[in-house]
Amino acid sequence: KGKTSYLVTYKGLDHNENTWIDEEQITDRQLIKEYNRRTKTSTSKNYVND
Repeated sequence: KGKTSYLVTYKGLDHNENTWIDEEQITDRQLIKEYNRRTKTSTSKNYVND
């Protein structure tokens, strides 16, 4: 099955510095839980790579 990736934006940097990060590379699971809670009706900012 595909991997979930998140488009990460960095405060203070231009949008061209945004990067896609695979879910397993994010060590703070609370960040993912909080993101999913805030966006539970929208999946536009994460991407499943099949």
